[in-house]
Amino acid sequence: MGTPVEIYKSPGTPFVAKFIGRSSVVEEYGKLKGFDQVEGADRAVIRPEFIKISKSGKLDQYISAAETGIVKDVVFRGNRIDITVDINGIEVVGERSLEKDLVAVGETVHVLIYRLYVFDEAQTYLLENKEMQEQDVFYI
Repeated sequence: MGTPVEIYKSPGTPFVAKFIGRSSVVEEYGKLKGFDQVEGADRAVIRPEFIKISKSGKLDQYISAAETGIVKDVVFRGNRIDITVDINGIEVVGERSLEKDLVAVGETVHVLIYRLYVFDEAQTYLLENKEMQEQDVFYI
């Protein structure tokens, strides 16, 4: 066991990751841009803070790492909006500040997934989106 913060930051199982906090459990995470399927790790957990949802055409950085999705649900939570997005059959939940332009159900959005947790029988892995890693820059 550990403190609530330790458990939140390093969940040992998908159950703990889902139980502590709000998360999306995804089985085919290897289909998402920037993530490879880890052998023996059949599920991923994506926390809302690992996701950036942007209106179509409003994501400037890392556009090649972003998915296109359709907004399925929008829920007002007081200080934020929770947004459920379908990315080619994979549903994820992200949050968006009230300071940003509102999105509507049915709207096409960009979804940038920074990282996710995957689990096998023995341990938890935190995977970072490979598409977001710095590329070599050449000046001519």
